[in-house]
Amino acid sequence: MVWKTDGSPHSGGIENEGVLKTALEQNPNMFGHEDVHGPIIEVEMKAGTKHKDDLRMLFANGVTCRISAKRWSGGTHDWCNDSKTVNELRRESPIIDQLVRDTHTLVEGDLEERNAKGKIVVVEKQRVRAAKAGFKQLQWIEENPESFNLKHYIKTQFEKIRGQEVILNDVENKQWVYYKAEDHPIFDKIDDPNWVPVLNINPTEKHPFPTSANIEGTGLRFRAVTNNGITPMFGLSKANNYTQSVFKIQQSVSKLLATMEEQGKLKRVSYEG
Repeated sequence: MVWKTDGSPHSGGIENEGVLKTALEQNPNMFGHEDVHGPIIEVEMKAGTKHKDDLRMLFANGVTCRISAKRWSGGTHDWCNDSKTVNELRRESPIIDQLVRDTHTLVEGDLEERNAKGKIVVVEKQRVRAAKAGFKQLQWIEENPESFNLKHYIKTQFEKIRGQEVILNDVENKQWVYYKAEDHPIFDKIDDPNWVPVLNINPTEKHPFPTSANIEGTGLRFRAVTNNGITPMFGLSKANNYTQSVFKIQQSVSKLLATMEEQGKLKRVSYEG
């Protein structure tokens, strides 16, 4: 199969990992890898839930470079999409178990009934129910540090990427953006024995049940949500037929790139689109 290399999706919905794979195969020295390691043998795709690496670059000298591929169009991206920890907590904590049950207990109603904005009433009610449950999960995490060690959790998730190299597809600027994961500023935090992460949960009148909270001073957000949203619960999603409760760590990208570029730890390569 031929993959487009301009950063845009193929007509069949080609994933970003495949786009980057082709770009690296066509220009393996794009970020100086061959200058360091010599000729490349293969760019291997490892995308999928069982692999933390999206791609691996294999070189003739025996070195393997582990690549995390991210696609960014101006918002955020996730570092983890973690159902395992939620399920472990459910077994240990009746509170978390009940909150997850609340998330997935369907509101009864007519799927044809719509509100003034044209949205399905029962789906919007379910969305509020799930938000309340996610909000309470955040509060529980904040109030029970002995049961949920937030620093340990953050460290565990980021240790998985410490040895990776991140290549981000900046779609708006038509650039590949590269940095070594170990240069991410979160490692200064998690390696500091005195650092204690703090969640900033900020309910407002407009959003009384936030399902995400800033991890102060990091440019990261901790989220207690469902991985595929609400509509799969009602069989209304064309893309997914299943959704589950997860924890996510979400990156505010613009600030991160600006900081790393200022420190000289970031490289950009433009592509034609």
